[in-house]
Amino acid sequence: MVSKFIILSCIFLSFAHGGIKNERELTHKIESSRVLCMKIIKSHALIGTKNHFNDPDTQMKNDYGALNNNLLDINQYLASHPSENLQKVKVLTEHAAETFSQLKKNDLLHQNGADKAIAFFKVLEKTRVDINKAAEIMTAKKEKRDVYFFTTRLSTIAQKAAAVYLYKTWGIALPKLDEYFAVMTRKSGKSIKALEKFAQKLQPKEKEAVLKKTHIIKNQIMFFIMSRQMKGHIPTLLYDKSNKIEYMNHEIEDIFESIK
Repeated sequence: MVSKFIILSCIFLSFAHGGIKNERELTHKIESSRVLCMKIIKSHALIGTKNHFNDPDTQMKNDYGALNNNLLDINQYLASHPSENLQKVKVLTEHAAETFSQLKKNDLLHQNGADKAIAFFKVLEKTRVDINKAAEIMTAKKEKRDVYFFTTRLSTIAQKAAAVYLYKTWGIALPKLDEYFAVMTRKSGKSIKALEKFAQKLQPKEKEAVLKKTHIIKNQIMFFIMSRQMKGHIPTLLYDKSNKIEYMNHEIEDIFESIK
């Protein structure tokens, strides 16, 4: 399993920094950035529980660097491609970058005490909200919502669910959990159905592979939904399952990329 985590880190880091060539790449980089926000929170929460499974310190550092590079690339592209259609996106991503910079300005990355946990969570959650709004503007026309839109949405949901439970294990209460779990249940179901619909257009072998992976994702998401009733959680299991969902999503993306 460790190798999978290394692969995930390499995927994000390799995609994290470099010139964006077109609006499709811009959209994908925005969409991947929402996942990174939640991965950073999750690693921070695992560190807070005094658990060092799969080296969350290094993972958080890598994901922080990847998100920072993503935001630089996104805002550089938007600055060099002025457009009335992208103006709202530019405002959102610039605000996301400003919010994200508070981690460094307030040295929150190096403070693992419970007294700073809510502040840390809020910075990343506010960053994610702006990034997510930008992604939704970029894909306001439903035909622009490709496989990547739904895989990154599912990965974001999984990473945030793991983070929320890890904060609970840490003994820290987060606000608006009822609202979040309602959204998670609704959007994860719709996203899985969308991926299954995309799979119907594939050849039998690829179709079967995608459907097997969406089935695994569905079961893993259900674990997070049902875990809400549990009094205690196993940090390593939460960490592992959220990364498994992300790994399955990357494999689905690879299948669709390979047939282009």
